[in-house]
Amino acid sequence: MVDYAQEIISDGPIIYWKLAETEGNVATDSMGLRNGAYTGAPTLNVDSLVPASSDGAVQFNPDNADVIKIGDNPQMNTGTFKQKTLEFWFKADSLPKAEADVPYQKKMVLWEQGGGWKGLRFYLNATDDSDSPSKADLYFMANSHIGGGTTSDSSTWTAPPLDLRWGGSTDERGPDQSHYGYEDSVPVFVKSEIEVGKVYHVVGIIDGDSEGLNGKLLLYVNGKLVDEVGGVGQMYSHGNDAGIGGINAGTIFHDEISDGTLLVDSYFFDGAIDEVAQYNLTLSADQVAGHYEVGNTAAAPTADAPAINVARNTDGTITITFEGTLQSAPTVNGPWTDVDAPSPLTIPADAAENFGRAVRK
Repeated sequence: MVDYAQEIISDGPIIYWKLAETEGNVATDSMGLRNGAYTGAPTLNVDSLVPASSDGAVQFNPDNADVIKIGDNPQMNTGTFKQKTLEFWFKADSLPKAEADVPYQKKMVLWEQGGGWKGLRFYLNATDDSDSPSKADLYFMANSHIGGGTTSDSSTWTAPPLDLRWGGSTDERGPDQSHYGYEDSVPVFVKSEIEVGKVYHVVGIIDGDSEGLNGKLLLYVNGKLVDEVGGVGQMYSHGNDAGIGGINAGTIFHDEISDGTLLVDSYFFDGAIDEVAQYNLTLSADQVAGHYEVGNTAAAPTADAPAINVARNTDGTITITFEGTLQSAPTVNGPWTDVDAPSPLTIPADAAENFGRAVRK
């Protein structure tokens, strides 16, 4: 059996919050770098969102102001970074409702680190104006545009240099609220539509440029690249802590500054989050697809379930070793069809993507 956690660890994360706790208020980092603190009253040890995982996930309830708060760390956010990869699984139980004739829409924050000057974040942005929204846009956004300062003279601000600043917000309230420099800035983000009640594996990548603005943001959903954008430099120090499931201390969005006196809503998430990892490198497309595939097909055996093991080979093929009968399906919910082949079975590199399981008959 391929172990999902070992698959993640083998690719070198700096932080790995499995969110597998059954009690207490500490979100343990398996890499030993920076633990988080559960605040509010999140429900621990709910059903895992990762079929291959044998432990649980964390359920966030906005009514309880549930959020995991994480302090700064030089390897996480207070250094200078050319490359970053952020990875997690989530399922939304409800989504924010879109409103007409407003300067910005309601949101739910999945993960944010940094503050109003520099940082990165994943969030759900309202697009559905029905009473029970079924869809929203998932955003991965980053900015290293503002050096920080309380005067409108940008030449006095600290790093990054003027010609290496990128990202921003269309919120026009900034200059009047000591958030100078956002005037005429251009947000840098990637996005994809998601649906309520569905499980998503999300990977956001900053493939930056330390000498200019020729880098990219990339967004993968369920193992596939769904969006990318250029105009990216490197991430300079973005302190102000981090939050999972809501805003910790402050952030910005493509259309809204939520920092300082402008922070009026922490945009708490409603749903479950699982298996959160951060890397100071860029995962390849094959690695991203591999994590998603292993997470979905290497289901941990129980006493009554047949064992199944999935191994990715160096030539791109996949070898499946299994007990009982192997079944495949186009989605994790089926329909399941018997595979007429003995164990072990080698799947060609160019084969269509499918889910797999082993059953006894």
